[in-house]
Amino acid sequence: MVVLADVLPPARHGLHRYRTAAGGGYYTMAAMQNVGLALEAVRGWLGYPGWPDAYDDAFARPASERLCFLPYLTGERSPWMNPDARGGWLGLGLGDTRGAMMRAAFEGVAFALRAGLDAIRDANRADPVTTLRLAGGGSVDPRWRQLLADALGASLDAVDCPN
Repeated sequence: MVVLADVLPPARHGLHRYRTAAGGGYYTMAAMQNVGLALEAVRGWLGYPGWPDAYDDAFARPASERLCFLPYLTGERSPWMNPDARGGWLGLGLGDTRGAMMRAAFEGVAFALRAGLDAIRDANRADPVTTLRLAGGGSVDPRWRQLLADALGASLDAVDCPN
């Protein structure tokens, strides 16, 4: 996640600051360690042959009220800066389906991204960050985009770049 600025943003734990390549500006970035990797791992562990099946199953029913997923499978950078953080499902019960587990993984990733965005919002109080651009695999399914928009509290503009 990146937010552009005209002046050098203040240093904040868990965020990265860079000068733009063209000069004249700066950006703050919340670098997430492995959100895509975590979703890909979960999809594989649960035996979905492809993303369409995973999306359909995950969004077929309302989300579980007790099942959650922590996506920190290889540690985490923003905003926690903890290489030893680890993930997994919490609240998993015998009645939970693989669809519920996949949905929890999507939600866990969305809220991990929200933690990074909250750190950026806190560092850039003058800019509330209400619109974000979305590219990559998460941009292709409208249900996933809506879950992200809801979790992030922002509108999403999907860029036509699925990979």
